Amino acid sequence: MSHDPDRLFAQPLARVQDFVFNEDVARVFPDMIKRSVPGYPTIVENIGVIAAQFAQPNTRLYDLGCSLGAVTQALRRHVSQDDCQVIAVDNSTAMVERCRAGRDTASQRLSAMPRVIYSPPAAAFYAFFKVDGMENSLNFAKRLATKFKVGVAPGTAFGPSGEGWLRLCFAQSPERIDEAMSRLERALAEA
Repeated sequence: MSHDPDRLFAQPLARVQDFVFNEDVARVFPDMIKRSVPGYPTIVENIGVIAAQFAQPNTRLYDLGCSLGAVTQALRRHVSQDDCQVIAVDNSTAMVERCRAGRDTASQRLSAMPRVIYSPPAAAFYAFFKVDGMENSLNFAKRLATKFKVGVAPGTAFGPSGEGWLRLCFAQSPERIDEAMSRLERALAEA
């Protein structure tokens, strides 16, 4: 599963239009931003690290102009304050629709899987789902990553009551999510 490469401006243009966050940009955005901003993955990860030092319990962190949610995800990985919410906001319809399409694809596929207990979130980048009969979410997540090449967070990463649950980020293209869901189905069939 690879991201679409950014070739939007590969050919010389007679007239350069104003940059717009449209469907074409949303489709190639992960590649575009990594090539356009030197050290982008490091910057994003460090935003999460720095925010973790200053986040307070029972507050909100806002990712304004979140695009496809890279900083939002870094904040969720690093900030562990009690009841600290991360709110992602973007005014690009194309970016929001891409995330919504990933959510809808994941929701449709997860809801149809045997042994999976899932309620779609109203607004989130993540799907939390329970797998009936799974006794070790960490081992399952490791096996899913190494054998099936699908990354999920084990429920135990969020505390002991998370055992039996997994978290999947669906801020990806519907095609990528669909492939991940097919791989998850194969993993569940073998488990």
